[in-house]
Amino acid sequence: MLLAAAGDLFNGLPPALLAPNMFNQTLRLLDQAPVQKPLGRPAQPALPLFAKTWPHVLRRQVQRHNLRKWRHMPAGFRAMRVPFADPSSRIWVMKAPEGRGPFPHSHLRDEWTVVLEGGFSDETGTYNAGDFAYAGPGESHTVIAEPGEGCVCVLLVRAPPVYTTWPGKLLAPFISI
Repeated sequence: MLLAAAGDLFNGLPPALLAPNMFNQTLRLLDQAPVQKPLGRPAQPALPLFAKTWPHVLRRQVQRHNLRKWRHMPAGFRAMRVPFADPSSRIWVMKAPEGRGPFPHSHLRDEWTVVLEGGFSDETGTYNAGDFAYAGPGESHTVIAEPGEGCVCVLLVRAPPVYTTWPGKLLAPFISI
């Protein structure tokens, strides 16, 4: 309907004379116009090298939130908080140097761990890349990263650990996971 009305409007106009080279001038101007990139999804930041072998869902979160830096902690530990939709839980990627572990601690709520690289041992056994560990409320353990490359784990925690030694209790406010 609108197209027909516009056609009628143009049909009522007197013919206009254009310069003989108008078509060529128009093409030249079009060639000079800057090319606009099509709008689409913004480019994702590059995935950091340290996360290349991690599971897809974790790599996607690291990339989506542009996580690039480890948080430095005592005794050579590194930690990275990964945003998580559930406000009652926190997800951390923890990196422990070989032969080290967090202070002995217990749990008020659940802690789930998946080993991504290396491994660790505690009172319940030895866990290597791909293994899953669980510590429930009231359980205590002393975790030590395996010799060699140490350990990189993903932790889902529902409450901070309760440190059971005086150094842990003293440093707990500075560690806060």
